[in-house]
Amino acid sequence: MNLLTGLLQTLVNQNKYASDDDYEKYMIFSIVWSVGGLLEQTDRILFHEHLVQKNVPIPAKANQNDTIFDYYLDTSKGVEWRICVPEEWKPPLSFQFAQTLIPTLDSFKANILLDAILKQPKSNICNRAVMLVGVSGTAKTSGILMYSEKFNREVMLFKRMNFSSATRPLTFQSNVEIECDFKMGKDFAPPQGKQMTVFIDDINMPQVNKWGDQETLEIVRQLIEFGGFYWLDKSMRGNFKNIKNLSYIGAMQHPGGGKNDVPNRIKRQFFIFNMVLPSSVELIYGPILKHIFKPAKFSAEFNKVVDAITAGTVKLWNKVKNTLLPTPAKFHYVFNMRELSRIFKGLVGVRRDIVLSGSTLGFKPEIFLIALWRHESERVFVDKLTNNKEKEQVKNYIHEISLETFTQFESEILDKFKKETPIHFVDFLREDQVNEEGVVEVLAEKVYEGINNIEKLQARCYALLDNYNVKYSSKKMGLVLFDDAMCHLIRISRIIQQPRSSALLVGVGGSGK
Repeated sequence: MNLLTGLLQTLVNQNKYASDDDYEKYMIFSIVWSVGGLLEQTDRILFHEHLVQKNVPIPAKANQNDTIFDYYLDTSKGVEWRICVPEEWKPPLSFQFAQTLIPTLDSFKANILLDAILKQPKSNICNRAVMLVGVSGTAKTSGILMYSEKFNREVMLFKRMNFSSATRPLTFQSNVEIECDFKMGKDFAPPQGKQMTVFIDDINMPQVNKWGDQETLEIVRQLIEFGGFYWLDKSMRGNFKNIKNLSYIGAMQHPGGGKNDVPNRIKRQFFIFNMVLPSSVELIYGPILKHIFKPAKFSAEFNKVVDAITAGTVKLWNKVKNTLLPTPAKFHYVFNMRELSRIFKGLVGVRRDIVLSGSTLGFKPEIFLIALWRHESERVFVDKLTNNKEKEQVKNYIHEISLETFTQFESEILDKFKKETPIHFVDFLREDQVNEEGVVEVLAEKVYEGINNIEKLQARCYALLDNYNVKYSSKKMGLVLFDDAMCHLIRISRIIQQPRSSALLVGVGGSGK
């Protein structure tokens, strides 16, 4: 009823009636997403087949793998089934990978559902509240942020909150109240007659008390269900404060595996649907690579490598996540969409002139890019593993998939990439320009480039260490950079130099963390 009411709101606003056929389409779409919207992709296929067996009038497949979930109702000219097609991504003038949001098929579907729920007036049927659930890496937050970018800020404000285990009821209430102005009587609302969408990310994170309740979620439920809070000021304590013109979006991961569920009392306030993993990762990362490595600037051979990288990365990702499963001793063996993102973040961090010149490696551009891809894949997957056997196993996967993916360069891959001469990519090879008195005149540029000479790399690390000891004599570090220590240093350096990146060092006591 929640979704159906939203779909029919356009007709109500226009004071129109729909035909029986149109009502049937509205009803089918509502049932599909209210019942089947909670399912994963494999179960959605079964749901589609069940509808076909029951002779439900759903649209004919445009493609073999399509399901009813890949269609929406277009009401621009009548009510017709249309296949979902995401918007084309337009690269911004100033590209930053960490802030890039790519429209996908799933974000397109989410936008349709969010519009239907949030753009209808609040009623006994609809609280104007939507909850997105899904495993980590299904772009729940990104999809909501893309949706909020379309808001007219003269009409709709956007308030984002990130819940954690430390979020208390007072924190939530204060964050909402600070955005609202006094209207009249006991009524408060966003300023200047505007609406406001409150986005609560990780809504299931607040701590569960010994009675199994999450106190913070009770005040969220109170706001959504009753439309306000109780005054906390001593002079007005106990009086109810009405908060008007709010709508709500929540996001959470699937419960289980240490992740909290949320009480049914708050679930019933939301229209809930599941965000599934993207069916085609190439449509997400392919456009980014082509924006960074513009086809017109490189050779046809190089462009073939760029086109093949996404498929090769997905193949490697699937092989690793299906082989190395998490256990209590290896709790961090979680390989989701974020791992893919980290590989591509490393790939786009290299400059075009470095690729063309081959850096200090002296490779031609195609082999340089393959070397960079292998390095980033090792940093993302291999560095996460706890023993040498598994590390060698994944390194072999990378080598096998690079041979399968870049078949035209098989001989060069076998020749250039050997275990005896590992290739490292760092951003501190270049030296500062100093005058005769030893004063730095121009700081060295941070350029992400490759090196396959471990002695030169070690000498550069010791030079930087000596510079630090001279500059900060009271904090001298007498470090011995043996090979493993230097490799760990390089790994941490790579993470620190990437925007919005972080590292968690896992190891037994005394391992040098």
